[in-house]
Amino acid sequence: MIRERLRLSLVPAFASVALAPGHAAAQTGATLVAIVTSDPNAPLTQRVRAELVGIGVDVIVLRPPAEGSAGRTPLEQAARNVGAIAAIRLVPSGESVEVWVADRVTGKAVVRELAAPAARGPASDASVAVGAVELLRASLMELHSSEPPRGEVPATERVRALALPSSGASEAGPPRIGLSAGAGVELGIGGLGPSGDGMFTLWLRLAPRLGVRALAGLTLAPAHVRAASGSLETTAQFFGLEACYDLAESTAPLVPVAGLGISATSIHAAGTAAQPFVGSSESAWLAAPLLHLGLAWAFVRGLRLRADAVGAWTPSPVSVRATNREVGSWGAPVAMVSLGIEVLWAP
Repeated sequence: MIRERLRLSLVPAFASVALAPGHAAAQTGATLVAIVTSDPNAPLTQRVRAELVGIGVDVIVLRPPAEGSAGRTPLEQAARNVGAIAAIRLVPSGESVEVWVADRVTGKAVVRELAAPAARGPASDASVAVGAVELLRASLMELHSSEPPRGEVPATERVRALALPSSGASEAGPPRIGLSAGAGVELGIGGLGPSGDGMFTLWLRLAPRLGVRALAGLTLAPAHVRAASGSLETTAQFFGLEACYDLAESTAPLVPVAGLGISATSIHAAGTAAQPFVGSSESAWLAAPLLHLGLAWAFVRGLRLRADAVGAWTPSPVSVRATNREVGSWGAPVAMVSLGIEVLWAP
C-alpha cells in the first residue's frame, strides 16, 4: 500500500552534513542528487543509488547529524550545501520506509510512505528504490506545465528530461545475461612457469543472486621451461561450468561473487631438443573441481570491470618430463587470475 501526502511543517535545519562513502563532487550544470541516510552502506541505499544512476544523474550519499531530522528545510539545506538539485531522505519505519524528496528546481518538498512486501530482501529494496525515483520524477513533472518553476535552481533541458518516461535500466530490471572477455595469467605453480591467457565467460542469472557461469581460457603466451636437453613449451585450453552466487545485489556498484563447479583442460607440451636429443610433443586431458572468487565493479550502466581468481586441483596431474626427468607438472594445483570487461543485458 502506498500513501502520499504533502508535509508543510518545518523542523530545525541540519547543523551539519557528513560525507559518506561514495561521495561525488558537484559540477556546474550537473544533475546531482543527494541521498541522506543514517546507513550509507545499507542494501536499500545502494539500490536507490543504482536506480538514480540509471536515470542519468550523479549521486552523493550524505549522513544526517542526528535521527529524526527529516523535513523540508534540512533537506533543502543538505542539497544546497553540496550543489545538488534535490535531496532524498530514507527513513525506515517498521514494515515501511518514509521517502522524503526536497526538489530545489520546483521548490517542492513531498514525502511518501512506501509499504514494503511482507518478505524483506532484494525485491523489497527494489520496490522502495523505484518508488523513490518515481517520487523525484513526479516532483520534477511540474517543469512541463505552463507556469514557470519557482525553485532556486535553473531548470536545464537535462533536468526537464528526468521527469519524462524512460526505457532505462530502472524499467528493464536487474541484468540477466553477462558476457565478459579479458586477459589473465596461469601462475604455473607446478614448476612449468606462468603463461598468458585469454579468458571468456558467459553468465546467466537464474534467481536473485544465483546464476550459472561458463568459463573458457586459451593460452596466448605459452609457459617455457629450459632443460639440459632443450626447452619445453606448454599450452592449455581450459573449460569450466559453475554455479555462482553474488554476495551483493546484481545492481550494486560492487558485486563480489563466489562459484563452485567442474573444469576440463587440454594440456599440450612440445619439446625443442638440443643435439643429440630428439624433440617430441604430447597432449592430455584432465578434469578437476574448480573454485571461483571474483569482484565486479559497475563503472557505467551495462558495463562492469571484473577481477577473477580461479583455482582447481586434480587428483591426477599431468607430469612433464625431459630425458626421463620431471621438469614440472600441471593440475595440482591450477591458479589463474584475470582482469576483463563484462557486458550486461536485461532482456
